[in-house]
Amino acid sequence: MTPYAAFIKELRQRKGVSLKKFADDIGYCHTFISAVERGRKRKPTPQMIEGVITYFNLDKFEIKKLEYAVASSDTKFTLPVNTKAEVYYLMHELMSEINNVAEHEIEIMRILIRKKIRRYGDDNLYNY
Repeated sequence: MTPYAAFIKELRQRKGVSLKKFADDIGYCHTFISAVERGRKRKPTPQMIEGVITYFNLDKFEIKKLEYAVASSDTKFTLPVNTKAEVYYLMHELMSEINNVAEHEIEIMRILIRKKIRRYGDDNLYNY
């Protein structure tokens, strides 16, 4: 499930809105919204994002969370041309084991990445 899918499903359930009502109210088929919530659909259109913001009357904090969830929901990644071979090996190893990585291991990796961002700044995150 993508971060966007999880965000939409959790938001809808927290607000107490059925999948069918939500779909009908924002002008989509309930089967489409169901597929979105299961992560079976690609990133949302700007119109759908705006529909979610308006429908749920999201505040600035929730809009930022939604935007981050959308940005984090890419299912395909491209490494920069000048990426070192070690990074390719790392990504290959990660992808081959991605479904076996425990939640606490994911959190450890995210902590390490955040420390690097704070230490070197965003511009240097991917300059290995």
